[in-house]
Amino acid sequence: MNIRRLILFFILLTFSSAAWATPVVAFDITAQQGVMDLSGKKAIEALVPLQGEWEFTWLSGQTELDPVYLEQPGSWKGKTIPAIAGPLPGQGAARYRLKILLSKELQSETLSLYIPKITSSYTFTINGKKRLVLGDVSTDSKQYKPAEGIYQLPLVSAPEIEIEIIAANYKDRFGGITKPLLLGKSQDITAYREHRLTQDLGIFGALFIMAIYHFVLYALRRKDPSTLVFGTFVMLIALRSLLNGEMYFSNLYPWFDFEWKRKIEYWTVYLSLPAFVWFLRFMYPLEFSRVVLWMVTIVSALYSLHVLFTSVSHFNQFLVYYQLLLVLTAGYSIYAIIQAALRKEEAARVALGGMLVFFAFILNDILHDHGVIKTGYFIPLGLFLFILTKSVILAIRFTHSFFATEQLSERLASTNKAYSLFVPQEVLRFLNRPSITNIALGDQIEREMTVLFTDIRNFTTLSERMTPEENFAFLNSYFHEIGPVIRRNNGFIDKYIGDAVMALFPGTPDDAIRAAYAIRGALEHFNKMRREQDLFEVEAGVGVHFGKLMLGTIGENERMDATVISDAVNTASRLEGLTKSFRTPIIISMDTLHAAEAEVYAYRSLGRVKVKGRSAPVEIAELLDLTHGGEKAAVKQKHRETFAHAVALFEEHKMEEALSLFDAVLRENPEDGPAAYYADRLRVRVRQTEEESFS
Repeated sequence: MNIRRLILFFILLTFSSAAWATPVVAFDITAQQGVMDLSGKKAIEALVPLQGEWEFTWLSGQTELDPVYLEQPGSWKGKTIPAIAGPLPGQGAARYRLKILLSKELQSETLSLYIPKITSSYTFTINGKKRLVLGDVSTDSKQYKPAEGIYQLPLVSAPEIEIEIIAANYKDRFGGITKPLLLGKSQDITAYREHRLTQDLGIFGALFIMAIYHFVLYALRRKDPSTLVFGTFVMLIALRSLLNGEMYFSNLYPWFDFEWKRKIEYWTVYLSLPAFVWFLRFMYPLEFSRVVLWMVTIVSALYSLHVLFTSVSHFNQFLVYYQLLLVLTAGYSIYAIIQAALRKEEAARVALGGMLVFFAFILNDILHDHGVIKTGYFIPLGLFLFILTKSVILAIRFTHSFFATEQLSERLASTNKAYSLFVPQEVLRFLNRPSITNIALGDQIEREMTVLFTDIRNFTTLSERMTPEENFAFLNSYFHEIGPVIRRNNGFIDKYIGDAVMALFPGTPDDAIRAAYAIRGALEHFNKMRREQDLFEVEAGVGVHFGKLMLGTIGENERMDATVISDAVNTASRLEGLTKSFRTPIIISMDTLHAAEAEVYAYRSLGRVKVKGRSAPVEIAELLDLTHGGEKAAVKQKHRETFAHAVALFEEHKMEEALSLFDAVLRENPEDGPAAYYADRLRVRVRQTEEESFS
C-alpha cells in the first residue's frame, strides 16, 4: 500500500471527523467590557460561544479585589491583574460576570446555555437567581469540595441576562472556565449535547469492542502477547473517553468520589503508555530498544504509585513531566517504526502512517491541556484512527498467514500423500490417529481381519536372468497390476516383501476371496502383455486366512515401523507357500470360507495340514477359478467328490485306496496339481512300506 495515500486518507478522515465533532458556531460576536450585545440580532442560526472580555474578580486573599476584564475562555492560572504582583496561581477562587443583551426577537425564542466543565466547583447564578451549585465553593481550601459535570440550563425571557459564576479550585492544575459556554436555541443545545455524547459513546463502544476483540485473539493464540497488551492499551483509552469529553461517567454517577475519579483518569495515562510500548516491542523486537521499554515501564509504575498514595492537588503537578516522556516516547516509537519500514518489516509502513496521525492527536491534547491551543481532546478519536491501521496490519498478517497456511497445508497434504505410500492411511485410521505425526511407539489395536499373501513363483531364478534395473522395472510393473485389484476389493497393501505382497481386508472375508480371484485375472492380463513383448511369463500363488491380528507400531524412538503381528499373518504366509507344493494358484483356510457371507465359492478341500508355527493342523481348500482356470478348473469341479473321498482316505492312512482314487483323478486331468501332490506322497509311502517289509 502506498504510504502517501494512506497518510492522505487519515488526514481527510481526521478533518472530516473534526468537522463532525465541532458545532457550527458564530465567531463574529465577542463580549466587550463584560457585555455581549446581541440586541441587533433577530435570530440565532448557530450556537454562540460566550467568549471575549468577562468581568473577573479574584477572591482569594484577605480582601476582595477590584474587578478586571479577562479574555475567556481560559484558565486564570498565569494571568496577571494589577492588584497582585506576578501571575495568578492555579489554585484559588474567583468571580466571573457577563451581561448578555437580547433583541425582542431573541427574547421570544426558547434559549438555553451549554455549561462545559468548569474547574472544579462553582455556583451558577442567572439574573440574581442561583440556578446550579456544583460542589462546595469557598475561598478556604479546607471547606472547599470539588465536583464537576456538564449541564444545560434554560434561560428565561428577558432583555438582559446577567450570568455570575463563582468558581473555586484547590485540586486541579488549572482553575476557571477553560472551555466556552454556548448560547443557542434549546433544541440546538440539546442536539449539540446529544451529538457529542453520541460521538463519545460511539468512540467508547468502538474502542471497547476492539479491546475485547484483541483479548479474544490472545485467548485463541497465547503465543502472540502483542494482542493482549494492545487490547489493554485500547481498553484504557476507552475508559478515558468516558471520563473526558461530555463527562458521561460524571453525569451518570455524580456521587462518585472526585479524588478517585481523578486517580482513575491519571492511571489511564500512566498505564496506557507502557502497554503501548510493550506492544511495539512485541511487534518490532529488533527495532524497539529493551532499555527504552523498561525505562518507560518503571517510570510509569512509579507515577502510578504516586497517584495511589497522594492527593490530586499533589500528583497533578507532575503530569507535565510525564507528558514530556510521552512525547519523547512517541517520537522514539516513530523512529523505531521507520527503522522497521526501512528493513521492510511486514506492514511497518502502514503502522507508520497510523502512528504519525496518532502522534499528532497526542500533541494536540497536550497543547490543549496547557491552554496553548483551544481545540479539544482528540486522543480517543486519534486512537480510533490508529486502530484502523492496526486492523489493516492484522488483515495483512492474517492474509499472509492464510497464504502460508494454505501453502503449508498443500505441502502437508503432499507429505501425507508421500507418507501414505509407505504407511497406509488405513493403518492411521485403525490406530485412531489423524496424521502420521501423531503416531507413537507402541500404538496398537486388535481386531479380526483377512490376510492375503501373494508371491511370484521362482522369482530368485527369474531375477538372475535380469539386470538390477530390469528387476525393479519388472517388479513395479507387476505390482502396478496387483495394487489396484486389492484396493478395488476394499483391501490395502500392508507391505511389500521383495516380490511378495501382504494385504489386509478389514471387511468380510468375501473381499479377500474376490481379490484372490481378481489377482488371477490381473496376472493373466500381465502375462498377455509380456507375451506381446516376447518376455517370459510368470506365475504367482495366493494364500488367504481369516483371524485375529494385532496392528501397531514397533521399533525404537529413532526408527519405528507399522506392522501386523498375529498367527493369522503367519498362517496366510504359510498357505501361500503351500501353493508351490500343491501346484495350485489359490489356497484358502476353511476358517475363511466359513466366515464368508456373500457367496458360495467353488473350492476343493485339501484336507488338514500342519503349518509351521502352529501346533494344531489347519484345514485348507483350493479355490477353483472357474473364470480364469478354463477347462482344468471345470474338470476339478466335476471330480470334486472323488477328490474329497481320496483326501479322506489319505487322512485315514488308507494309502492304496487313496492312491487309486488320486490316479483316477489324474487320468481325467493329468495337470491336477493337488492330486499329483498326494499321489506322489502316497507312492513314496508305499515304496517305503515295501522296503521296510522286505528288510
